[in-house]
Amino acid sequence: MRNKNKRLPDDQARNDGQTRPENQKNDRMNDFAPYGQASFFETAEEKLHSAVSSDSLPQLASELRAELSDLYLAFQRFVPEESRDACHELDMYAAHIDRTYFRLLRTVNNMNATANLRDPRSYRMEPWNIVDVVGIICDKSAEVAGYKNVDLRFMHHMDRHVILFDRSAIETALYQLLSNALRFTPSGGEIRVALHDAGDKLYLEVSDTGRGMSDQEREAVFQRCISWDQEQNGLSPAKLSLGLPLCHAAARNHGGTLMALSRRGIGSTFMLSIPNRAPTYMQTARQRETMDFDDNGFDPVLLALADAAPVEAFSVRNRY
Repeated sequence: MRNKNKRLPDDQARNDGQTRPENQKNDRMNDFAPYGQASFFETAEEKLHSAVSSDSLPQLASELRAELSDLYLAFQRFVPEESRDACHELDMYAAHIDRTYFRLLRTVNNMNATANLRDPRSYRMEPWNIVDVVGIICDKSAEVAGYKNVDLRFMHHMDRHVILFDRSAIETALYQLLSNALRFTPSGGEIRVALHDAGDKLYLEVSDTGRGMSDQEREAVFQRCISWDQEQNGLSPAKLSLGLPLCHAAARNHGGTLMALSRRGIGSTFMLSIPNRAPTYMQTARQRETMDFDDNGFDPVLLALADAAPVEAFSVRNRY
């Protein structure tokens, strides 16, 4: 679905705020300032660190992954894909189980990533074309978003932009932001991903037309490692959510920041910044080429967006 990525003309890109005169750059950052306070994310990470040590998370994640694999293998033997493909009703029932499994596996992977992303020594700063890295994720994520009738597009004015960054960390952060955006964007809504070259910084922006957050919700989200759902009786905790702490760790350990802007009933925008580090001549000669890979045989995009993807995305007929 590469045709969803649009190269904007220079004039249009300027009008959309993707390139701005030097004297206007600070104005855009000021829009985000009230919602990008580091204390929100630091509080979330402090709670996470005090709850369980980083050393124990990978071991716990490994144990959980093994148990989940055994359960899923037994399920596949009871309900083989051939039976699902032959019966739509059975396929949809099984898709619910698939989605639950993918969501649990995603949480386990986040537990493991929490330990890795906290340690900047584990980062591999290599030259990548970030336009391709983001574009590949957006192309495949657009297919998952389509099952929810949400239009996801990568809007950019750069064909190529090679800088030094840890691909795994940035991909993890982008998946987390896309998952949050898709989860709270209703059918018929839009998600827009953009890259902004601001000289010394590169900004990765994810915007949605979802329900947005009130001041109370925003404070609750950033002060606790949980996600919240709005119910008739008010706010109630939904489940453990490591997404924003992971995004913040990825930005911070690159030397950047994570900022947020949200309005209830309008939508939310999250902006992750990283230094615009150009590789040396020798590093450019060793530039890594983007490549597709999966997670233990699973579609990495479907796994990353499992919390937000509708059950139809897990149908055997749609997945293969």
